[in-house]
Amino acid sequence: MLSKKEYIELINNIETNFPVETITYKSLRIWPWLRQILSQTLLTKSTSKPTQISEKEKWNVRDLRYKIKDSYKAYYQVKKKIKSNNPQQEDKRQIDVLYLNTPNGKRELIEGRYFNKFGNSLEFFCKKLELNTKLIEFLATRDFNTEIHGETIYIDASLAKVKINYYWQLLAEKCLVHKTAEIESWTEFMKFLSKHDITFPSSHSVVVEKLDILLLAKKEFYKVLNKYKPKLLFINCFYYDWAFAMVLAANKLSIKTVEFQHGQQGKYHPMYSNWANYPKNGYNLIPSHFWMWGSENAEIIKKWANHSQRHEVVIAGNTWLSINVKGKIRLDSFDKSNLGLKKYRKVVLISLQYSVLPKFLLEAIKAGEHIYWLIRLHPRFSDEVQNIKKILNESIPNQNYELKYANQFNIYSLFKIVDIQITFWSTVAYEALSFGIHTILIHENGKNDMQSYINQRIFYYTENTEQLLEIILNSKKYFKPEVVSYININHKLIKDSLMYILNDSYYNKYILTEAYS
Repeated sequence: MLSKKEYIELINNIETNFPVETITYKSLRIWPWLRQILSQTLLTKSTSKPTQISEKEKWNVRDLRYKIKDSYKAYYQVKKKIKSNNPQQEDKRQIDVLYLNTPNGKRELIEGRYFNKFGNSLEFFCKKLELNTKLIEFLATRDFNTEIHGETIYIDASLAKVKINYYWQLLAEKCLVHKTAEIESWTEFMKFLSKHDITFPSSHSVVVEKLDILLLAKKEFYKVLNKYKPKLLFINCFYYDWAFAMVLAANKLSIKTVEFQHGQQGKYHPMYSNWANYPKNGYNLIPSHFWMWGSENAEIIKKWANHSQRHEVVIAGNTWLSINVKGKIRLDSFDKSNLGLKKYRKVVLISLQYSVLPKFLLEAIKAGEHIYWLIRLHPRFSDEVQNIKKILNESIPNQNYELKYANQFNIYSLFKIVDIQITFWSTVAYEALSFGIHTILIHENGKNDMQSYINQRIFYYTENTEQLLEIILNSKKYFKPEVVSYININHKLIKDSLMYILNDSYYNKYILTEAYS
């Protein structure tokens, strides 16, 4: 497994020595899509991962008929749900802003209703400016037994449910009507990767099938966008298939697309940093605007995006953090007496990114009897709480740790009761600073991504048990306060940024990026 830094060096070697912009499918330059696949493979698994086989090679005609039958059952159920949950009386006002929620996007329970922390916090500011805003959501991600904040448009989730490639394959077998195109420069690209001992995880036929589904989704999303004709489309993560498809559809309708920063975009992030030889006309798969929390992340993207006339980077602030810190929204909370924490010298929040506790961290929890540990899993791994609890119960006799509340409450509520945080390299390290909480980084990626903050003694890096305990118990002598905020939470900046992106000429962009630090 490669570190982020090693991955970027490898990718830059590819971009420097191979003309990646020539890799096209049906005239679409697909390098951003391929870059994401390579990052998933090289950062998480061995480079010798077996090549996937296509659906055509998996299924015969009889299998395909059954697959289609099951898929279309789901399709009609979805269509029925969408019809019953979209109101008949549609809002006739101009839609100014649409926000695409990620599939299975995490929501926070606020005042008995579910709140999308990025989409609904953006909506909060849009309403202040009297902008008509709606969230786009895949129906399959919603539990209709709970109420949600805001107004939602439901996308036909059959795109996620129906394996349309089964249907195409049956047509190909029976009617020969579906003819796939070739990927230009594919053979040369595979030879280049092979010379560098990299095995691409998918065959040509698999890549073609996936790209065909992406282009099908683009056609469906075009219908949605053409119906509502928004001025801005916000996406909080551009590098998954539905987001790629939505950006392509918006481009066709000349709708501005805005990548809404959702996390730390460090100097070695696989999709936000270090694009070598970036083309002057950019890529149609990448949004036109980048909404950034602060100057440090903005500079990372500017280094490559400014080579293109297609993109603009705007320092606009963090809407979700802003309304929390400034008390514009009430989160569920509890105090230290709820868990009897006052008897401990320190309360530590461990914000995991994987469902793994390193050995040195387990040893620290075991040895730190005067410390109380709140252990929080990343939302992606929230269903593995019991596995972590089992590991802890088997390894640590003293019960000075807790998982239930740590994973139930919003992390901003937890920042209000802890003394210090531990994480690998997560964005929560920067978010915690708004609550006066410093972070100990315990992974090489954190050391590489956040070196400037380590140098300033705002964060500390260690993978040693004794040192970890020493820093926790005597944190005041190891940390210094943040001088310039990594994350801007100025309300006026957020509102002015919205209007600037909406109107372009609304505010001088050079003033906009400097006036609210």
